Amino acid sequence: RGKELVEFISANTKAAAEYFPWNGTADIPAETDILINATCVGLHPNVTDKPDIDYSTIRPNMVVSDVVFNPVDPLFLQEARKQGAKTVSGIGMLVQQGALAFTLWTGEEAPEQVMYDTLAKEFEE
Repeated sequence: RGKELVEFISANTKAAAEYFPWNGTADIPAETDILINATCVGLHPNVTDKPDIDYSTIRPNMVVSDVVFNPVDPLFLQEARKQGAKTVSGIGMLVQQGALAFTLWTGEEAPEQVMYDTLAKEFEE
């Protein structure tokens, strides 16, 4: 699936993408701009799990994102921040998906901040 995703990105965007098979602890190439955990690793209840990468290879110029939304600040993002990377939590993605569904179903604008605050509070408990 990874190879297919790279082909799709390359064919449909101007972004450069490469496929790297994951065999053991992964080193993140220094020229990486955006690193995304698009797996469920670290999702509640497995909050002590994180992707098997060499976190020392994350650089301060990278943006690191996680699709995990519960917990709001998964271990993957905490480790990336320790390396100086800017991080983006998966809770925003969850809120935007819910907001779009809300608007499609009701015809009203979704209360995104209320949704975000409610989810963040729920996932902290």
